[in-house]
Amino acid sequence: RVARQARGNFKPKLRFVVGTPVKCFLYGSWEEGRVVALWYREREFESGYYAPYQVQLASGKLIYVPRDVDELVCKLVPTWWRKVFGEYDAAPQPCQVRCAALDARVSLDEQDSKGSTALMESVR
Repeated sequence: RVARQARGNFKPKLRFVVGTPVKCFLYGSWEEGRVVALWYREREFESGYYAPYQVQLASGKLIYVPRDVDELVCKLVPTWWRKVFGEYDAAPQPCQVRCAALDARVSLDEQDSKGSTALMESVR
């Protein structure tokens, strides 16, 4: 896949729009965030170069994604247990997670972008 980036007036169509939840590969691991700008530019960039995305990470930090490729940025597909955790003020008990998984017929071993499972999240 060809790296997508803008040069001058040529700006190819991007995969994501502002507001899309994404995960970005930074320093050897995936970080969750949300696209906040398209065709982002900083003064230090070479003349005519625009980064496809500016992303605000879950930590609040703003970054830019230099190329629109899966190795750097992917759409964040929430795990099934995000809905379960959203229904409680605090994380549900492991037994509640297990029951929800059985009801939804999903695996307790499913991992999120950080490698956590529903049971791991319930005991944090």
